[in-house]
Amino acid sequence: MATRLIADVGGTNTRLALFDESTGEFRQVRNFTNSEHRSLAGVIEAWRAQLDEAWPEAASIAAAAPPSDGVVTMIN
Repeated sequence: MATRLIADVGGTNTRLALFDESTGEFRQVRNFTNSEHRSLAGVIEAWRAQLDEAWPEAASIAAAAPPSDGVVTMIN
């Protein structure tokens, strides 16, 4: 079982956490205001800098925007 980065990306806020598949627990849960960062990558890097454990090898990201050809563009 692996630890996975979980992201809930909205128009205003992004919530990030680590999900431990072996225990079903969320860790390192943080909420970020999107306007304080240049991009989703910037939000993730700010969160990563706060982690005190290994970087996950897998991720699941939910975004509040429609995908088009595998790309999600936030419209607000």
